[in-house]
Amino acid sequence: MESIVGSYDQGYHDLPSLCVDILKSNPGSIARTWRQDDTLQWTGTLVAFKVNLNGFVKGCRPILGLDGCFLKGIMEGFCLSVLSLDAYNGLFPIGVYMCRTECKESWLDFFAKIKPYLSAYPGKLTFISDRQKGLIVSVAEIFPHANHRFYFRDMFKNMKKYLKGAHLKRLSWGASRAFRHNGKQEFLN
Repeated sequence: MESIVGSYDQGYHDLPSLCVDILKSNPGSIARTWRQDDTLQWTGTLVAFKVNLNGFVKGCRPILGLDGCFLKGIMEGFCLSVLSLDAYNGLFPIGVYMCRTECKESWLDFFAKIKPYLSAYPGKLTFISDRQKGLIVSVAEIFPHANHRFYFRDMFKNMKKYLKGAHLKRLSWGASRAFRHNGKQEFLN
């Protein structure tokens, strides 16, 4: 397999030149990799294509989903991502940030680097997340005037630890899916 795709060490070595290639073929994109000055260890890589950044500003809803996932393999890490919804309710990727850990500092770095592009959106932004490590504080710090909401599935999992039953599940999911206030009241009463 290594003869086909190369080694992990070679991949990390080639990251800066890959970022340069992305910038040459997609002017205006964000493609950058960072490393510690003293140890020269990789700390993160951000990729956001200009066409996606422009597409978000010109044709997507002001709803941004935030999530992180594990990167498995010999060299572990996290992939943090920002997604939006297009006009057909499809997921629209905006940017990804690969880093060592999912923590407040990683989210702050990611948001600080992508903020000028997201702030170009003409309306007020709404972030939706799963309340992971450092997300709530990071969004509030970098985007102080944006709304921040949470995935109901994660909230329901936490609630289910203390309150159980199919009736509760039907009522809470029905209320979360209601579009109008009076529809929500039907489930809550």
